[in-house]
Amino acid sequence: MSTTSPQTTIPLHHWRFLSFLGAQFLGAFNDNAFKLVLSMAALSLFPDPKTQAGYVALISSLAILPFLCFSGYAGYFADKYAKSTVLRISKALEITAMGAALLIFSQPHPDMHYLMITLFLLASHSTFFSPSKYGILPEIIRPEDLAKANGYLNMLTFVAIIKGSLTGAVLWGAYKDHPAMIGAILLGIAIVGTLLCWFLPKTTAIAPNKPFKINPLNEILHSIPTMRQSRTLSAAMIGTAIYWLMGGLMYLALIMLGKTELGLSEAKSGSLFSFLALGIGLGSVAAGYILGKSVRRTLIVWGAVLLGSAGIACGFYATNYLNTAILMLLAGLGAGLFIVPVMTLLQQHSPADKRGQIMAASSFFDMAGVLAASGVFWVLSAKLGLSASHVIMAAGGISLLGILLAILRTPALLYEALESSIYWLARRIYKIRLTGEGLENGRFPQPDSPVVFAANHVTFIDGLLISALSDKPVRYLVLSTFWKKPLSRFVLNAIGAIPFGTGGVSETRRGFEAAREHLQNGGYVCIFPEGVLTRTGHLHPFKRGIEKLLEGVEAQDVQIVPIHLERLWGSIFSFSGRRFFKKFPKKIPYPVTVAVGAPVSATTPAWRLNQIISELGTKAITH
Repeated sequence: MSTTSPQTTIPLHHWRFLSFLGAQFLGAFNDNAFKLVLSMAALSLFPDPKTQAGYVALISSLAILPFLCFSGYAGYFADKYAKSTVLRISKALEITAMGAALLIFSQPHPDMHYLMITLFLLASHSTFFSPSKYGILPEIIRPEDLAKANGYLNMLTFVAIIKGSLTGAVLWGAYKDHPAMIGAILLGIAIVGTLLCWFLPKTTAIAPNKPFKINPLNEILHSIPTMRQSRTLSAAMIGTAIYWLMGGLMYLALIMLGKTELGLSEAKSGSLFSFLALGIGLGSVAAGYILGKSVRRTLIVWGAVLLGSAGIACGFYATNYLNTAILMLLAGLGAGLFIVPVMTLLQQHSPADKRGQIMAASSFFDMAGVLAASGVFWVLSAKLGLSASHVIMAAGGISLLGILLAILRTPALLYEALESSIYWLARRIYKIRLTGEGLENGRFPQPDSPVVFAANHVTFIDGLLISALSDKPVRYLVLSTFWKKPLSRFVLNAIGAIPFGTGGVSETRRGFEAAREHLQNGGYVCIFPEGVLTRTGHLHPFKRGIEKLLEGVEAQDVQIVPIHLERLWGSIFSFSGRRFFKKFPKKIPYPVTVAVGAPVSATTPAWRLNQIISELGTKAITH
């Protein structure tokens, strides 16, 4: 049985959240710096190339192995105990590992095997840190800030991975004759990160009575039924695993691309990783801000498309440093746009009392993806003989194939992606000015209760303009005759329109039922009470369809927001000049005034709405 207690949430600019980001950044930085130091040490200590390769591979495996062995335990502790406590204890384990590294480095002849045991201990710290790191965000961050928080976290993680690796190489070059200095510096970073972690907001245990199971794989296996119950949750889990598989594959290919194909120096070859990390960072932060308060899946599609396209382009255009750097930046941008909404959906759709378990399972499958990347890379390069650029091209193909399969499984993904593109285009073709008493702080109203937007009907895209103004999805009623043509049907489905009868009682009833169901779920519906597009530019008498729509709906739960669309008469989508479309736009962006009236009762009759919207139009003329 799960128990929950209210948590105090904090804004993104709060110093406690900034401390959390700092602790995460320093932890990831230390992990990768120490891993790189050990790799450089293996290359220096063992002259035989085969021995060097063996140690480098072993070091990489040791950094992943704890995630496969202990993720189940990590998820258990994240659910049973307060996540803030788990994070602090995990950071203390980092101090232990770096303290042991300092002792080993202080010996006259540091033992490589002991150092690798220390790396395993350090990676274990990350294993226990990860589920609580992602699981604590929904507990301490306001829901409307969750996507942005994930954006910052993902950006800093990848910056830490790249900068940590580069710093590890620098530290070895500077202090390889005095390795104790390396241990001291990394221990100092671990101490600072642990101190920052102590400033985290205190949370409470979500499932304090959760039983312990000795087999860590039980936690992973028990997460599968939970994921099966939610299509979104299972898709997000698969998405993160593919993301890490792609990342591992591109990482391995980039190592070879700079040196073997482009003939770059070590510094320039390494800088390609910086461009990839920069793109991921920019994409992650951009995704957080684009998503804002609502998490739509649109960015998942466009992120995967951008990542896949940039990867495929590498197979043709990665012929010099500049081209490759640009393509890596674009690939990283796509990766950032992809992973932030996926992680946010994973957090939001995980049951509170099993969130640690779900995050641990995600870590397990993510690292399995990284290991799989090594095998895929070996097959593509060693067995099939592909060059590094063509391996990246294959990775891009995997990305596009993955999103195609996701769309076939969930067609709404494609509809949402097209919807966002249409709205983005509409905002740039039309310059919209808002006015009226119904605005909220100068913005289009976004009430928490269900709303019916009632507007005059001037052009084919009136509903599209209203939808583009709303942060929440708006569904509007459209005559079913427009569903007869495949292209218009596809577009109308993409933007969430509801087919409405053209006289048939059954079609009209089904349209009303679909609209009422959307309202009962707290959604927004748009209707044009005139029932026809104006042929003169003037307002027609309202029909009683809006009254029929709201019959049977709890009137106190629904409000009608009257809207008048002004200056649209004369646009190419209006009947101005006695024809649609066959005319040139007078101006781009085309100026439009949207007058929003104060909300009225759901029992307001159609004739009264006609008067209200007519009055809005009279006032809007002055604008």
